[in-house]
Amino acid sequence: MDRGLPFLLDTPAILGVPASVFAYRATPALAGLLYGPDAPLPAVETQGFVTVEPLPAT
Repeated sequence: MDRGLPFLLDTPAILGVPASVFAYRATPALAGLLYGPDAPLPAVETQGFVTVEPLPAT
């Protein structure tokens, strides 16, 4: 099991904060298992992630 999995599932409880969002450069491979209405191993509602990418050069 991924050692980071508890942080992806419920960081707010681990850190004692109201909510948590991870920022990634690409969608995490485990996203389908953790996030969404049919996730088999759902993260808590106060845990989320965003995918970020650099702005294009102007």
